[in-house]
Amino acid sequence: MSLSLLLAAVKKHGQWGYLASDGEFRIPCQYDQGQSFSEDKAVVYLSDRCGVIDPSGEQIIPFEYEWLNYFSEDRIAFRKIGQKLGGFLDYQGEEIIAPQFILPDIFSENLASVKKEKLYGYINQAGHETIPFVFEYAGAFMEGSAPVLQKGQYGAIDHSGQWLIYPKFSFLGNFSEGLAAAMNRSGNWGFVDRSGDWLIPPQYSQASYFSEGLAAVCKNDKWGFIDLAGEQVIDFSFEESSFFRNGLARMSQGGHWGLIGRDGKWEISPIYTVIFSLYNGFIPASIEDKAGYIDREGNIVIPFDYEESCPFVKVNSLA
Repeated sequence: MSLSLLLAAVKKHGQWGYLASDGEFRIPCQYDQGQSFSEDKAVVYLSDRCGVIDPSGEQIIPFEYEWLNYFSEDRIAFRKIGQKLGGFLDYQGEEIIAPQFILPDIFSENLASVKKEKLYGYINQAGHETIPFVFEYAGAFMEGSAPVLQKGQYGAIDHSGQWLIYPKFSFLGNFSEGLAAAMNRSGNWGFVDRSGDWLIPPQYSQASYFSEGLAAVCKNDKWGFIDLAGEQVIDFSFEESSFFRNGLARMSQGGHWGLIGRDGKWEISPIYTVIFSLYNGFIPASIEDKAGYIDREGNIVIPFDYEESCPFVKVNSLA
């Protein structure tokens, strides 16, 4: 019988463990580093070695790796201690794609960007090359396309490796909600459609991606938000920005962070050194060197007794 619960990686007294949503430790602080759970698995470090644990804290992949990414589509990229090349493991820690890549990335839409010698290409989940190694950079697939760099210019390809957008940009991000942030040769940012045409003209000094219908953009060193039509909906008044998640966006003002709503008004005042978005009802936050959790109204729900706090993630564990 499986049990669904929330777990968050936290650091206390220099060690990492995992907290349940009731504020009690499910896995004691005993690791030198701990990542958030992904697909019910978490990468943890002891000294210079890393392995993988399940939500009960049981080790399921031994501590014999120099580097592990995180689980995505049932695979995790690895590099063993003393080796220069990496491959992929399955849930049981079995080596299913042998070490042969310099920089193996996560699987996304059944493909992973990997690097051999000086160039990037893509492999499928069986480890077979599906898109040749002809790129200077290759990003993850999202919404059926991936940004790639060739001859110093960015374009986008589909799952077969065919060009959706021929290389012509100084930078191109992933598509999100049908648009991708792009930078022209003059260093100005705007947004393009899947044909590579400018739907929002390049006029910003920086731009993020669209989330919940809004994207953060920067003008004159201040950030604000535009909608999918390119209309400004939140004033350019913030020093740093993030994206919207569950109706809130992390923003900074006066050197501190808070959360704004879609109207641009502060819902959580900018008093925090670090703040995350709302995840599963909890907002991780820090004031100076103390970290804990608040709710959407800003009330402290788990005391600021930690050195670092990460988002709560839903996991499935055996009861």
